Amino acid sequence: MKNLNKKKYDKLHETDVQMLTRIGKKFAIIIAFITLIDTLIDVLSSLLDMLLDLLHIAMEFIESWLEWLLEHLLNADHQQSDTIIVNAFLVCALYLLFRLIRNTPRIKRWIYRRVKATWLRYKHREKVYWHALPLSRKIKVSTTYLVGISSVLFLLTM
Repeated sequence: MKNLNKKKYDKLHETDVQMLTRIGKKFAIIIAFITLIDTLIDVLSSLLDMLLDLLHIAMEFIESWLEWLLEHLLNADHQQSDTIIVNAFLVCALYLLFRLIRNTPRIKRWIYRRVKATWLRYKHREKVYWHALPLSRKIKVSTTYLVGISSVLFLLTM
C-alpha cells in the first residue's frame, strides 16, 4: 500500500538537476509575477467587477421576488413593500455588523495562531533540512539562490 503523505522526492536525496529545477521554478514565478503585475491587477479587477455584477443581479432577483410576495400576501403597494424590504435589510446588516465587530478579536487571534503555527512548522522543516545538508550541497543551494536573487534585482533595476 502506498504512503499517501510521501512527497514526490525528498530534498535531502534530490539530484542537482532536481534542486536547480525546484529553485528555478520559485524564481520563475517571482519574475513572472513582477513582469505581469499590471495584467494580474487588471484581470483581478475585471473578475471582481463581474462578481459584483452577478451579486447585484441576484440581489435584484431576490428583491423583486420579495416585493411580489409582499404585494400579494399583505396587499401592500410597491412603496410599502420597498420600505419593508429596506428596513429588513438594514436590521439584518446591522446585526451582522454587530456580530462581526464582536467576533473580530477572536477571528484575529485564530488567524494569527494559524499563520504563526504554519510559519513555525515551515521554518523548523527548513532548518532541519539545512542542517542535514553536506557543505558542498549548502554551497550549491546558496549559489543558486544568490543567482536567482541577482536576476530578480537585475530585472527590478532595468
